[in-house]
Amino acid sequence: SLYAEALSITNLLRKDIWFPTRLHPHLDEVKAYVFYQQEQWDSTAYFLQKALVNAPNKSELARWEYLLGQLYAKLNNAALASSYFNKAKTHTTDPVMYIHARIYEAQIVRSENNTSVQDALNDLLKLSKKERFDGFEDVLFYAASNMALQQKDTVLSKSLLQKSVQYNFENPSLKNKAFLKLANLAYLQKDYAAASAFYDSLNLQDAALESQATQLELRKTVLQELVKNINTVKNQDSLQAVAKMPEKEMNAYLKALVKKLRKQQGLKEEEPNINPAVGMAGFKEDAPLFTGGGTGNNWYFNSSSQKAKGYSEFLAYWGKRPNIDNWRRQGAVDIAIVQPNVNVAPKDGSTTGNTTIIGDGDLTVDGLKKNLPITQEQVTESNKAILDALFTQGQIYKNQLEDYSQAALVFEEILKRFSNFEQEEETLFELYYCNKKAGNIEKANYFQSLLNKKYPDGDFETKINMAKNPKPEVKDAKTITYEKVYNLFIEGNFEKALAEKKIADSIYKNTYWTPQLLYIEALYHIKQKNDSSALLTLTDIETTFPGTPMAEKAAILKDVVNRRAEIEDYLTNSNIVRLNEDAVVIPFDEGPKVNKMEQQVQRDSTKISIINKPTQNNTNIEKPKAPVEKVGIEKNNKPSAKITLGNKPGTDSTKIKPLKDTKVEMAYLYNANEPYVVMMYFEKVDPIYITESRIAFQRYNNSSHTGETIQITIFEGKDDEMSWMDLGPYASVTSALGYYDELKANARQIVPWLPADKYGFIVISQSNLEIFKVRKNFIEYKLFIGQYIKNKF
Repeated sequence: SLYAEALSITNLLRKDIWFPTRLHPHLDEVKAYVFYQQEQWDSTAYFLQKALVNAPNKSELARWEYLLGQLYAKLNNAALASSYFNKAKTHTTDPVMYIHARIYEAQIVRSENNTSVQDALNDLLKLSKKERFDGFEDVLFYAASNMALQQKDTVLSKSLLQKSVQYNFENPSLKNKAFLKLANLAYLQKDYAAASAFYDSLNLQDAALESQATQLELRKTVLQELVKNINTVKNQDSLQAVAKMPEKEMNAYLKALVKKLRKQQGLKEEEPNINPAVGMAGFKEDAPLFTGGGTGNNWYFNSSSQKAKGYSEFLAYWGKRPNIDNWRRQGAVDIAIVQPNVNVAPKDGSTTGNTTIIGDGDLTVDGLKKNLPITQEQVTESNKAILDALFTQGQIYKNQLEDYSQAALVFEEILKRFSNFEQEEETLFELYYCNKKAGNIEKANYFQSLLNKKYPDGDFETKINMAKNPKPEVKDAKTITYEKVYNLFIEGNFEKALAEKKIADSIYKNTYWTPQLLYIEALYHIKQKNDSSALLTLTDIETTFPGTPMAEKAAILKDVVNRRAEIEDYLTNSNIVRLNEDAVVIPFDEGPKVNKMEQQVQRDSTKISIINKPTQNNTNIEKPKAPVEKVGIEKNNKPSAKITLGNKPGTDSTKIKPLKDTKVEMAYLYNANEPYVVMMYFEKVDPIYITESRIAFQRYNNSSHTGETIQITIFEGKDDEMSWMDLGPYASVTSALGYYDELKANARQIVPWLPADKYGFIVISQSNLEIFKVRKNFIEYKLFIGQYIKNKF
């Protein structure tokens, strides 16, 4: 598309004195479209605002105003965004646009007392009752639920989400979103039964859930298993409660139960009085159904004996069937009945939304009695089902859900109910472990003492003692050998690494190679332009370690290597003027005398330093009156030699302020409110792996920090000097520390090929970074920053 040409023509037309003024809004509309296509939102908003007079009708005007609201929201101009959303509401005839304009307005403009959100919530609820918005109740209730969540009213939010689902008939995507929110709310509130039901209602084939589908499926499976075991306990407790009733009371209860059950199934309340001795014997498949005939009293339907005989023969052949449609299918359905006072459920732990008693198809008192644990053997079997279900619950809470408090409650319930059972030792250990993880140290110590008292020499007591007094890890020869090879690769000693690898492979038959080790070897082969070996190594990672983070990175790198010739050919044939990695040159006009002079701006991740050419006028740059002398701390904590910092190239002298004295803590200046970067420092890491780390962090930032500008600059030290990367800048130390915590937690996933002892993270201000580049003493800076940010680095 010729966007530049289009802009040039519109500019020429606007300057043309013969071009009609009344057509200028048309030019503004074209300009707005061009800038929109180029994603230049500020320019788009400017010209679209000027083109509003050109809107052909109110509907189009409302659409443009709505777009302006979105643009200003994207530009963080809350006042203008709210204004144009309000205008769009006034002019639109589309109820959907009205709803979304109202929603956006409430999300953007929030006063300190949160009245705007409450007003939006009330407005949306009023709209749901208006006839104009019939059919849009699902959208209104869903939006209102978001407003309720902003006010931390989860009860109202859940109620509105359920209404959204109830009124949703034609929008499966929105219904899915509502179910997901309901499920997540229930999960956060630890209402796992409700969460399971809502997750089960999700359509995981929805494209909007593609990125979460695997995680949601796993969570759904875990919760289904948990709810099954919860219901098993409830069901067995209910069955035992009925079994403990006095005989007379039990029979009355079951009789009422049968009556209610038969009514639900559409059956008569009482069975007809038939001869129970009738069986299939003597009944022939080809025999007529009605054996009698004739008229008058001999007619079949006038003969009570013949009718009774026919019914008995039918029953003997077909069995008992309810008098309802589709009785063949209904006969295969489990018979269920809800109990108002006693919770009873299927023996297998299944549930239909309520706890149930399951009959065997015989809807009689005796038929239901068969399901009750009346004999001692049945009671023992029921108790075992309860114990197994409780223990499984505890394991799910602990391992899958990491809800240690709830797990501890379940394991305590086991101790209250049972004694001297098979899993008692393990239950005591789980109570110690879960209470310790939940922070209940007193309880944890109690259960440990109980475990030690009852099982002093048991495996679990031994495990606790080993955890408290761990033995030093003893590495075998194979581990030591390959760690040595790994470090040689990382440090850039490739020839020695390959030689050691060859020896190790001959001894251990290449059985101990990790994906990280293979990956760094592949990087070495790429550096040497030995693409065939690199591709073989990367393919080995994909096939041997499928599904791992390294396999994913290997696939990306393999694609790049396969296209190396294409990429290099493109770069060779392209007319590219390559500047220094982190430098930009911009024109600098000082007036008539030096209008061809230019100024070079050196950029790094922390600041912009201005380097003037010798003949330029430097009056615009403030310089210190005299060089600055600073004294720092060396490793032995003694004052180091003085270092003179003047207006050196690459250093912005305005950032380095003179010191009033030479105290060691004044080598750096602490200011929490100036821009900070996160520094990732490396110890004896070859540049190829530092560059690969930069690519990995860029990829991470592109996926996890979309819309943010996080510059990454590498500083490679010479010889044994430390190398580092700057990531930032951030507005203050607080925001930099947030990013620092995130990187530190995710580093093993971002750069899994780097050993943890080869890198670290710290935060540093832009002005202190300039000093650090000169001093290059990490221990000194760490001691300095540790005075202000405690127990962090």
